Amino acid sequence: SIQFQTMTTKSISRVTALSIIVMAIAAAFAMSQVFAEAFILSIDELPVFLTNSSFKASVIAWLIILLCDLMVSWGLYSYYKKRNHLRAAISGLFRLLYSIILAYGISKLFLVSLELSNDEFSAEIIHQNIHSFQAIWQFGLIVFGLHLITLSKLVCQKKKLLKLIAILLFLAGVGYFLSNTLDLFIDNYESYRPTVEAVFIFPMIFSEIGLAFWLLLKGGREASIG
Repeated sequence: SIQFQTMTTKSISRVTALSIIVMAIAAAFAMSQVFAEAFILSIDELPVFLTNSSFKASVIAWLIILLCDLMVSWGLYSYYKKRNHLRAAISGLFRLLYSIILAYGISKLFLVSLELSNDEFSAEIIHQNIHSFQAIWQFGLIVFGLHLITLSKLVCQKKKLLKLIAILLFLAGVGYFLSNTLDLFIDNYESYRPTVEAVFIFPMIFSEIGLAFWLLLKGGREASIG
């Protein structure tokens, strides 16, 4: 029935929106508490820092991020498939592929946790696995950028707010794709990364959050979806 279809659309939009918001909070916690510093510490400094930090909680945060990413992959595909099934499927598959890459990266964090639990841990193994996680995750962000670029075409409509969100998603996607692709080809790119990403930092932070709040407040009312 029409009523059931509307309820389903509203439920999908809310689940997707809340997943994006929870994911953003978990990512902010993981990066601010542990990983922003862990990525730049030396081999000798890193184990001491991880032992005294919220490392285990941050690994749980990454697992929450992964679960939310899977929910968002499903939610965005389900929400937009009636507008353009092929584009929704491609966009959803890009995000699913990113989630698979992220899951592989998170497995490296479990290896770090296991190594830290040993009385005679290897600082070199810990450092290697932290940077393996960083490299895998950042490679995954190339795919994530493609997801946002394809998603922007689905979001874009006549309404000014949705056009703005679509532009932010597109710019964020270009930022993720460009920055992390350059990382594959330029030696010592990490010294240039902050400068490159400063150009895209606003859409990177606010594009998905903007979409989440729109889905939460207005998403279930869109008659064009049903």
